[in-house]
Amino acid sequence: MEMMVVKCTGCKATLKFSAEKAGTKIPCPKCNAEVALPQSGDTRPKASADDDDAGGYQLAFHDDDLDRQKREEALNRKAEKKEKMRITVRRKNIGDLDSWAKVHHGCLFLMAGACVWSAAYGLQMLVVFLGLVQGPELGINAERFLFPNPNYGMFFLSLVSGSDFANTGRVLMIMAQVLTLIQAALWMTGFGMCLAIEPRMGSRGQLVGLFSLSGVNVLLNLFFRFLPLIGVLNYVLVPFYAPELVTGEVNTERSQPIHVGWMSIPTLEIVIALLVQTALLMEPILVGVFLWTVGQMLRDEPLENRAMAVIRIGFGVLFMILAYQIYACAGTSSVLLKVLRVFYTLWFAFQVGMIVKLATTCNAARDLLNFYLHPEP
Repeated sequence: MEMMVVKCTGCKATLKFSAEKAGTKIPCPKCNAEVALPQSGDTRPKASADDDDAGGYQLAFHDDDLDRQKREEALNRKAEKKEKMRITVRRKNIGDLDSWAKVHHGCLFLMAGACVWSAAYGLQMLVVFLGLVQGPELGINAERFLFPNPNYGMFFLSLVSGSDFANTGRVLMIMAQVLTLIQAALWMTGFGMCLAIEPRMGSRGQLVGLFSLSGVNVLLNLFFRFLPLIGVLNYVLVPFYAPELVTGEVNTERSQPIHVGWMSIPTLEIVIALLVQTALLMEPILVGVFLWTVGQMLRDEPLENRAMAVIRIGFGVLFMILAYQIYACAGTSSVLLKVLRVFYTLWFAFQVGMIVKLATTCNAARDLLNFYLHPEP
């Protein structure tokens, strides 16, 4: 739309009017003086004695749409410049970008390890599900796996999976242990990559501790699960190897819980099983602590909250394990059996929640670091 710009003869204010009003008289919106608008073809109207430049008022035609477009482009350029300046400042604040790039790659291995852990845990739970389908069987499993040469690994596994699915359960458990070894390898690789992080807030000490704990957990899984599964080691730490055993009907109305009856030193072995389970669970909890430290170093509150959720859920799992193992030794009544199943279900739910939360938190850390390392879209 064309606009014309004139100067008021009274207050000397510059006024803008639509070209359609040319040749009319318009009151000045500021001083109410009557302003005679020239015809659209006039470019130099009659001079006025009150005009400072002795040239009357100047008349110009202005394209308002073009001016609006220019203003919008200028505002967009200003907004883009401001956004770039903000990202540049945040990049400078995180420190050495090369070190954080290695942490970014390390978080990828941590996330992959969490995903592999979920697959391994899923295979273990599949064995438990097969046992629910089969139902409790003791005599046939004892005859099959304890005579003439006892195989305690297969015997306790068959009590969980059922006699019909004993071999299937063995294969699934071996696959789960192989995945556990892959998970450990992925996490240890991730810990090694993250060692490039700046030595602040105990970050490197956490990673060294995680690397050591991961190695210990590999040995614990090897001696207390994998070797009994393949028949190389005939000793079985029952509360750790088959914790689901006490939730079966085969444990009902006995003089003592079934797993206690098969242990040589029940008190000591239950304590050792709790320590083994704690060591295995402390590793993902400490991964959450490391991710919380990363959030602190980057001053990112959402990442801190996510990592803190991993830590809290992890300690929730530890509490469920402790309660489950204590109640498992309390008796063999049908009521207690139902209580144990409730605790085991809560244990399962907390464990799944922790695995999912850990994987998503590792991914969130990667996204945050990717934002800092590659701010351009």
